[in-house]
Amino acid sequence: MPSPAVPGADARIGVKIDFVAKFLGERLKPLGYSRRGRTFHRVVGDGDGECVQLLDLQGDKWNEGGRGKFTVNLGVRFPALLALQAKLPGLEWIGEHVKPTQIAFGPGGFQGRLNDAVSPTRDPRWPNELRNGADFWATIDETTDLSALAEGLAVAVVDHTPAWFDARSRLAAFGQPALQTFGMPSAREAVLAAVLQRDAELAAQRVRAVEPHRLAQDAKQFAALLDLLREHGVDVEGIGWIKPAPAKR
Repeated sequence: MPSPAVPGADARIGVKIDFVAKFLGERLKPLGYSRRGRTFHRVVGDGDGECVQLLDLQGDKWNEGGRGKFTVNLGVRFPALLALQAKLPGLEWIGEHVKPTQIAFGPGGFQGRLNDAVSPTRDPRWPNELRNGADFWATIDETTDLSALAEGLAVAVVDHTPAWFDARSRLAAFGQPALQTFGMPSAREAVLAAVLQRDAELAAQRVRAVEPHRLAQDAKQFAALLDLLREHGVDVEGIGWIKPAPAKR
């Protein structure tokens, strides 16, 4: 398939980002990714361990005219984990509205950005702003070489995201602080991941290791979580809701 046509310098920023997305989509297709707009996904694993690996290009809210910025979000979502959480009161919206293949950030697994995945050694082909550990937003204006930007981004994504995804595409990855980004996955998801692994002892350990308000929004939701855990053979004897202390002013 021929490469997408390069937009002119005076094209709107959305058209320019869409060009980068189309270019990236052609590079990711041989790796099994499907593209929908600026989002890419592929499904790996099976059973309760099946997960969706996602990338999406997020435009900056201040983009205007032919100038702006975008970043690349990464995510790994486990549909079985989403389904378990949706059984809890107050979290029904997860089952109703969260689509595992449509956005990288959200409940049900891991999330991060491209700068979390690339190596500390910078490749000169990468976008100028891309560095390991530094918040990444690629800048586009009328002088940007869009072909070079798209090519450099594709190099970074194809070379470095597979290892990031592989480390997080298994239920055993939950509960490892080194793999957490932006507070995700949550403590509740780590507990439920152990349930999906059929490891009742690990689930019980994780429940007892954190304060109840990190596992549920309120007493009702926490009670429902405990009932769900009991159904899966998890020992939650003696565990009860403890009202969180008020925040210090």
